Amino acid sequence: WVLPNYCLGRSLLAIAVNHYSNFAYTAFGVCVHDGGDTCWKSPFSWDVTGMYLMHLVVMVPVWFFLRMMIEWDCLLRAPKKRLMSRALRGALSPADPQTADEAVVAEQARIEAEMQSGKVEDGLILDKLEKCFAPFTCCRRPVTFRAVRGISVGVPPGECFGLLGVNGAGKTTTMRMITGDTDVTKGDVL
Repeated sequence: WVLPNYCLGRSLLAIAVNHYSNFAYTAFGVCVHDGGDTCWKSPFSWDVTGMYLMHLVVMVPVWFFLRMMIEWDCLLRAPKKRLMSRALRGALSPADPQTADEAVVAEQARIEAEMQSGKVEDGLILDKLEKCFAPFTCCRRPVTFRAVRGISVGVPPGECFGLLGVNGAGKTTTMRMITGDTDVTKGDVL
């Protein structure tokens, strides 16, 4: 009685049974309700669909609220953060400075200076953006996978930009973090 789909199904079934019982009375003169006491019942009376509809009206907001709490990540936020921090401890290390290009270092310095000064001129800022995935299994220790490593990019307003890279470079993950489809492990999207 606590599941809305059950209440809706049972009330529709009760309406159908009540309809055929009322039809038997009007067509054949046979009263099949309550041993012949009442021969015609409204489909919305308490013993036909009333109790199911009442449970439906009570439980739909409860289940809707529970669904929204799960969707907005309000119920499992703290345990998930705790598990992710344990799994990612030690996985987040600074980017290797030997592989950084001059233009990359210059863009990182520009973004860092812009963030420290408080004067934001870019329409989109990715500041030290990182994303690590840690699949949790019950049988073995989770292995962390770093999909995006310390991206710092500023895009001026009105500029069209694209992300280029080889397969598995983190382009889709970066776009998902920008749009909010995926949680950011470390860094900011402004």
